[in-house]
Amino acid sequence: NMVKLSRFGGPVDADRLAAAFATVVAASGTLATRIVDDGSGPVIQDVPGPAVTEVVDLPAEDALAWADDRLRTPIDVAVRPYDSVVLRHPDGTASWYLGLHHLVTDAASSALVFAQTAAVYHGGSPELDSYETWVRRTTTDDSPRSERARRPWGARRQADGLGRLYQPVGRQVPDSHRVPVPGLVAPTDAYRLLTDELTWTVFLMTATAVLVNRVTGAHEFSIGLPVHNRTIADAQRVIGPVMEVFPVDVTVDPDDTLQSLHKRLAKAVMGTIRHAVPGTAPAGDYEVVVNVIPGVELGPFGDVPVVHHALDSGAIDAGHLLRVQLNAYGEDGEALLLDVND
Repeated sequence: NMVKLSRFGGPVDADRLAAAFATVVAASGTLATRIVDDGSGPVIQDVPGPAVTEVVDLPAEDALAWADDRLRTPIDVAVRPYDSVVLRHPDGTASWYLGLHHLVTDAASSALVFAQTAAVYHGGSPELDSYETWVRRTTTDDSPRSERARRPWGARRQADGLGRLYQPVGRQVPDSHRVPVPGLVAPTDAYRLLTDELTWTVFLMTATAVLVNRVTGAHEFSIGLPVHNRTIADAQRVIGPVMEVFPVDVTVDPDDTLQSLHKRLAKAVMGTIRHAVPGTAPAGDYEVVVNVIPGVELGPFGDVPVVHHALDSGAIDAGHLLRVQLNAYGEDGEALLLDVND
């Protein structure tokens, strides 16, 4: 679940908000689908009827505790891929709890859902591009660029598994515990690259490579790198998961300094990004992911100010032992978060 609680700082009509969200769901294509098992495997179906938003009367000071309890229940994608609740407060204000399953969204997509709902609430119409068209284009793309990208991924040797991290485990589970790392300080000039996002990505990739090497003894392994794919024109207004995770192959030499490892990883990350063409990601062979979540702007609700709380559901891919995440998506600015598989 990708969950946020948006606390409105002015009057908001709960029923009108629910209707606006229903309009966006219907226009999105993705949010109006469900995934069911028909006996032969998963099948995508349209959800019958309009979108469902529950309305709950609750004091504003209880909203966060309520949301923290609610997000522990997984979203049942056989019913619908979201959980939408408007918390109506006694003072005429409201909070909107929206959980979106990662199968139908990514960080930028979640921000787009909020922005489009705000636009419809205030009299506009949804302005969205088709996720189905995006998928069809990326999966059938036989352009020279895509063909060039597929060649190195097809020739790449599968990375060795780490075997363990912290302690041996009998089986991996889809549950995690989030550990905030306080005292985040920007990298010094010696570690700066072309953009802030690239600087942080390679910096955290270097720190993670050192951690993995010291803890597991592995010298060659892969780290997953989410590539957000939102720079392409026809992905700007798509509600859906256009993000893909690509591998970065890591070598830690016993004679490395931090700067020599950083330099090698900068080259490896740039190589991965160069071949990270949408629709070409190879099967994952990484157990650790470094994710610099883009600082997408959620913003106000028309002229109503909003405080957004990005909440952690504790869900993780079972194959991910560790996620190192720089989150610029919440209300507190940049935060370094470790999601450790239970």
